[in-house]
Amino acid sequence: MSVDSLFARQGTRFECRRCGACCGFQVELAPSDVERMSRVDPEVEGRLELSDPCRHLTIRHRGDEGRSTRCVYLDHRFRCSVYDARPYVCMLYPFFPIPASDISDLGIRMPDDAISLNLARTGSKFYVALDPSCPGCGEGSEVDWQKFKETIESHCLED
Repeated sequence: MSVDSLFARQGTRFECRRCGACCGFQVELAPSDVERMSRVDPEVEGRLELSDPCRHLTIRHRGDEGRSTRCVYLDHRFRCSVYDARPYVCMLYPFFPIPASDISDLGIRMPDDAISLNLARTGSKFYVALDPSCPGCGEGSEVDWQKFKETIESHCLED
């Protein structure tokens, strides 16, 4: 797989399939995520854990160790029970903003048509990586990058 296939471009399409495949990932939480989730789940603190090796705060998973596990907020119909207050990483998935400075430090040459966003509040430039294994990538309508940028600016930069 080429590096080019890991970055969003103009015309990138996405539609969530609500399959729950992404809910098997361990998600690092920001303090604002925990605060937002506590509004819909007063017991949120009991559903969190410190993950190793970096001791980041994450949501507990259920299932057999060594096998596929799922977020405790994923119900039996593969629906998120805290969807309106879900963590920012979940809001953005399958897309991941990566600082342009990190891309440069790694010596990666970005495709000319790669999506880049300049955030007004911080003046930071980001490229948008994507998870090509997500079943919704390439489906549905074109991504509204302005709306994506607004989500980053309103949720991801709270901390």
